[in-house]
Amino acid sequence: MVYPLFALMCVLVIWAAGFFLIRRWPGDRSMSISLHAVAHRSAFWYFASVTTVIGVAFTAFLTQWFIPTFHLPWWFTAVYLLSFAAQLITAWVPDRPGWRRPVHRLAAYGMALLWLVLTIMLAASAELSVFARWFSALGAMVMVGSLVVAMHPRQRPNYLIYQTTYVMVLDVVFLVATFAR
Repeated sequence: MVYPLFALMCVLVIWAAGFFLIRRWPGDRSMSISLHAVAHRSAFWYFASVTTVIGVAFTAFLTQWFIPTFHLPWWFTAVYLLSFAAQLITAWVPDRPGWRRPVHRLAAYGMALLWLVLTIMLAASAELSVFARWFSALGAMVMVGSLVVAMHPRQRPNYLIYQTTYVMVLDVVFLVATFAR
C-alpha cells in the first residue's frame, strides 16, 4: 500500500505547487501554466524544479509499481517515458521568444497528446478494473473536450482553466486506476 499512497502524495504535491505558482506569480486565466512560470525568474526555477522532482518521483511509482502491477505492455512504458521527456523539456525550456518558444510548444503539445494516448491505453487495458477502465474512457473524453474548447479563439480568456482540467483529469485517472483494483 506504500506505492499507491506515494502516488497520491505526488499528485497532491504537484497540485499544491501549481496552485502556489498561480497565486504567488499571478497572471490571468488566458495564460498557460508555462506562461505563469516564466513571468519571473524565481517562478521559472520553482516550476522547473518542482516539475522535475515530482516527475521523477511519479516515474518511479509508475515504473516500479503501476506498470508491473497492471502488466502494462512495453509500449505503455515507452509512451510514458516519451511524455516525461517532453514534460522535462517543457519545464526547462521556457516559453520565450526565439528558438525556445517552438521547442517549448512542440514539447508541451506533444506531451499533452501523449497523455491522452496513455489515458486511452488505460481505458483499453484488460488488467484494470472495469470501473477504472470506464473512468479512464470518461477521462479521455473530458481531455479531448478540454483540448477542443481550449483551442477555440473565444475560449482563450479561459485557457488556464481548460489546461488545468486536462492535467488534473490525467492525474485522477492514474489515481482511480491505482486505488480501484
